[in-house]
Amino acid sequence: MEASVAAAELKRTADAVRGHRRMLGMPNFRSNLWTEAQTRFVKDNPDMPANDVAKKLGKTLYAAQSKRRELGLSRKTKHIPWSTADDARVAEWTPKMRAKDIAGRMGRTTASVHIRQRHLGLSKTCSELSWTDDQVTFMKDNPYMRATTMAAQMGKTPGAVRSKRRKLGMPNLQEKKPWTEEELDVVRSNKHLKLAELYKLFPYRSKASVCWAATNVGRPRKNLKGMTFANGYKHVYPGGERTLEHRLLAAEKIGRPLDRNEQVHHIDHDKTNNDLGNLDVLPNQSAHMKVEASISKVVPRLMKSGALAYDRDTHAYFIPKNDRAF
Repeated sequence: MEASVAAAELKRTADAVRGHRRMLGMPNFRSNLWTEAQTRFVKDNPDMPANDVAKKLGKTLYAAQSKRRELGLSRKTKHIPWSTADDARVAEWTPKMRAKDIAGRMGRTTASVHIRQRHLGLSKTCSELSWTDDQVTFMKDNPYMRATTMAAQMGKTPGAVRSKRRKLGMPNLQEKKPWTEEELDVVRSNKHLKLAELYKLFPYRSKASVCWAATNVGRPRKNLKGMTFANGYKHVYPGGERTLEHRLLAAEKIGRPLDRNEQVHHIDHDKTNNDLGNLDVLPNQSAHMKVEASISKVVPRLMKSGALAYDRDTHAYFIPKNDRAF
């Protein structure tokens, strides 16, 4: 009796049954697992998948696979040679169908069809043959249409569209296409619409690009000046573009625009305090990290002087109330 069946009757686990059998000195259950009738069934059905064999005989998949290997029947199915008629059908269907569909019609695996296509020299041409002249013309007439939009209209995958665009030498979809005066006129006449409706008028444009064009033609925006975001910094919107307030004030303080690598440090560590006296412009992120690390050098002196203390319950530093200096 199998351990799982015995465990169900005894209300034990299968591992508990196997362990008790070993303690009693009983023979290995796996050595007498296969009967002659079961072995004969495996031999009489060499083409049956191991999973079906396991379900039919009440065995595990691993046990069925091991038995098939022991009997020299490890292959699920015998190799079916490719005939001339099969090659003709593959050559006929390759431009029209995917390898998965061809395999389903011919009763073969997808990997087998791929290998046969490479053998017949169709792997490089099957993708080219699947593109019609009308589709290529449509692609050339819409060089800046997004790959996802074009793929949906042509019944292709976005990856296939991008690959075809590269082969045709067309511009990269990531490159910015300048807005024409005709397009801006359309935006001006429809700037009262919601952004979701404006996006539909320019399906070949990104949402960020449409939003920029709407702002550029004078579409009103929500007044978000001084709003504090989740990161604690204040943002302002000069000219409709979101800018960190402390970076804008620091640039006005030094009289020039900040470089993208320059960092603005809040001296009192209060991100909302953007007074000019509280801002210090640092050349890069490394310099900013050194400033932050310098605080740890001051902590020991503050601890010795009693100006700073540590709470073991909250695991945080604090300033004692009896310290008059603070």
